[in-house]
Parts: sequence; C-alpha cells; structure tokens
Amino acid sequence: MERVCGILLHPTMFYNEKDAIGTLGKSAYKIIDWLSDAGQKYLQILPLNPTGYGDSPYSSFSAFAGNPYMIDLELLVGDGELVKSDIAEYIKMVKVSDHVDYGYVATAKTKLFRAAFEKFSAGSKLIKEYKKYVSKNSSWLEDYCCYMALRMEYGGKDWSKWSEEHMNKTFKESNLPESVKKERDFHLYLQWKFFRQWDQFRAYASTKNIKIIGDAPIFVAYGSADVWANRKYFKLRPDGSQSFVAGVPPDYFSKTGQLWGNPLYNWEEHEKNGYIWWVERITNLLRSVDIVRIDHFRGFEACWEVPADEKTAINGSWVDSAGWELFRKLGKVFGEDIPIIAEDLGIITEEVEDLRDAFDLPGMKIFEFCPWNDLEELAEAPYLPVNYIENCVAYTGTHDNQPLIGWFKQLPDYEKTNVLNYLGLPEESDDLHWKVIENIMNSQAGMVVFPIQDILGLGDESRFNTPGTMGTSNWSWRIKKEMLTDEVSKRLRKMVKTSQR
Repeated sequence: MERVCGILLHPTMFYNEKDAIGTLGKSAYKIIDWLSDAGQKYLQILPLNPTGYGDSPYSSFSAFAGNPYMIDLELLVGDGELVKSDIAEYIKMVKVSDHVDYGYVATAKTKLFRAAFEKFSAGSKLIKEYKKYVSKNSSWLEDYCCYMALRMEYGGKDWSKWSEEHMNKTFKESNLPESVKKERDFHLYLQWKFFRQWDQFRAYASTKNIKIIGDAPIFVAYGSADVWANRKYFKLRPDGSQSFVAGVPPDYFSKTGQLWGNPLYNWEEHEKNGYIWWVERITNLLRSVDIVRIDHFRGFEACWEVPADEKTAINGSWVDSAGWELFRKLGKVFGEDIPIIAEDLGIITEEVEDLRDAFDLPGMKIFEFCPWNDLEELAEAPYLPVNYIENCVAYTGTHDNQPLIGWFKQLPDYEKTNVLNYLGLPEESDDLHWKVIENIMNSQAGMVVFPIQDILGLGDESRFNTPGTMGTSNWSWRIKKEMLTDEVSKRLRKMVKTSQR
C-alpha cells in the first residue's frame, strides 16, 4: 500500500453556519482545502445513506440512496429552485451548535425541499440532466422512491404493516394514487439533488488530490426498500416476518452483545443470481467513493444469528456465510485489487483471517484496543503500532470508540503509566494525542486514518456514537469552524512529511 494519511470526518459533522446539519455546500469545500493544507490524501466518511431509526447511518431506508438532509440550500438557490428569501427564515432560525437536531432538520428542510421541487416541476433548465440521472439509476432508484412514498401513505409504518398488494409489491404503478405518485417523484428529485451535489463535492476533492473512503454496513435494515423490493435475498418467513436477526455476541463494546435486528442474507438465492445484488451495491458505492470500508467483515465468513424474540444478543449462534464465493465474484468484476477495506474487529477467527488475506484485503488496527493492562501480551499485540503490518489501515479509534483523550482519562492508573511509558512521555501532557498520532504515523501501516476529534485533542464531549445505546448525542456531534486552525494543519502536515506519507 502507498503510505498515506487521512481523516475520519462524516459530512453531517461539517460546520455550516447557515444550516443545522453539515451539508455539501461552500463550507464543505473549505474543509477539503483544510485537509489538503494538512497533507491529507483521504477523507473517510460513514454511510451516506438516509438515516432511519435513531438517526444512525448504519440503519437506513436504503443501501443505495443518499441522505437528503445533507443537500445544501444555497446550492438549490444557485440552481434556480429556491430564492434567497425562501431560505432566509431557516438561516435565521439556525442555532449554531455542536450537535445536530435531526427533528428540526427533518421538519424545516423538508418544507423547503418541497418548495424547491414544486418550482423544479414547473419547469427547469436542468430537466434533461434529471431525466438522465433517473434513467441511469433505475435499477434501485424507482423501488426506493416508491417505497418512501408508500411509507408516507401508511403513516411511516414498515412495509410489513401495509396492505397485501403493497407489501408484496404486486401492484401496478399506474394504479397508485396520485398523491403517492407525486411523493415518489419528490423523492426522485431529492436523490438527484443529493448525488448532483455529492458528485460536485467529490470532484472538488479530487482537484486537491483527496480521495474518499466510503462505508457499507454488511447488513441492511428490515424496514428498508432493499428488503421490501428483494425479499427472496433475505431470511424471512413467507409472510415477510423475521424469525432470526443479526447481531454480535458479547465483546469489547458490550457485555450483552449488540442486537442489531437486521435480517440475515439468504445466500442460496444470491448465488442463484450470480450475487448481482451485491455487485450492483458495490458498483453503486464506487460511483461515489474510491474505496469501500465494509463494516462487520467477519459476517462474510459467519453471522451471529439470534432468535427474533430475544432481548439481547447473548443467545445466538454462528451461521456460515458465502464470503468466499461472493469475493470471487467481486474479484472478477472489479479486478484482483478489490477496493475494499475489511473491518475485521471483534471476535476474529482464523477462518475470517484466511478469507481476508486470500483476497489481499487490508484489515484495521485500533490503538485503543491494545491490552495496556498486560505488558507481556502487549508486546505481541497486533494493535500496537510497532507490530503493524503494511497491508492494514491504522486508527487511534473509530466512530464507535471514545475520543482518544476521553479514553485515556478513564484508564486505571497502571494502564495510563503503560501508555505513557510506551509513548516516551514522563507524564500526561496536552500533547498526548499528538504523540499517539506520531507513533501510528511512523508505523509500517500503509494507510493511517484519524478521527477529527483525535486530531483536535477533544474529549468525550465530542463522542460520535456509543454502541448499544440510544440517545440524541449519538450521530449528532459537529465540528466548529474555529477548530480547524492553521496551527493544527501545519503540525499535521509536518508529521505527514516526517513519516513520509
């Protein structure tokens, strides 16, 4: 792997003083400028999909669609679909805070989006571009937009609660009520606008020699267009209900495991169709990003299957998956160098490692996962920077971890001492996070990526997600403009140069 450095910074985290959530407008371009000045080559993001339950990007209504709340309103003005006075009140009401209020964003921005759609529908110079987009993405787009329209018609209920013809997708679109057709067209418009803005943002990043690492959860949500439109690809009862759900057993993150609730794949059906659904999913992702990090890679070797009526993930069992056949197919489509990073954290067996290594996929190394309580085990730990191999992506922590400073502060004194000794620090200092970053930078890891919170030396107040919990603090933290200083940029760039990245 080429020696490179990147930053983990999801678009909803972007600062934008004129919006209550990070968007893909002018301020996003300035963030790219800052990353470029800091010598970065990659921006890693979380899934771009529309968020569902709990505002999590890992629980979405679609594995293909984009999150419309990231659409920048000022760019809609530039396209002639809104005027400045339309968004003036919204901008005035925007509370510049370090957390996203998803409820407010959903209500206020959707109202403006509907106004923009009405103006677009009345006539637009961009209509040919819109129609071309819809035609090019019809394989998933029409199902998703129809699903969202029907979901609205049923008051937000999952597809399993719809009428038989709508639940089983036996209706003719021509027979849909006009209100549903219009709502479907509204979502077609939103997807076009999202990907139009994303493509422009990505093109700008490319001019600064910055590539994008995307993210794909291995599983999709039960209440999603993916399951509704492709039920045969999932383990469901004939009536569409779930008998088993996905999760992970007790681990570092949770004593009771994590009960995700996602449907498991019917791999026999995927094999019959040449894994076309997966090929289309990865192809679609690689139109928007350069590399895909697949979350919970170990699920391609075996999945933790839990009875649907369980309250925790403790009483589950491992069930074999079809990873070998799937990745052979992906290798034929995308070539030997499949642009995938394997999130290989958690309970990893030799079989999972064999699958990862057979396709030469880089795994992940997390500094915070080192056994700092056991010096003998620490010396051989794969998460210790001195032990990193070249074909890996190394992190201080991920979006699921405590920021580095918060993590260090909660360690027992004995473990703190071991961390400081390893870093060569006589005592805790304001430079602790920089020392860890420097250590990882100087390792053999081909790629290193740091959450923006760790670059900025922030504490638990900036945590992005706590696995196994629900609450408004998850997925909502944002950076502030004044955090991205020239001083931090210069220091980071110097480390990049020194470590030859």
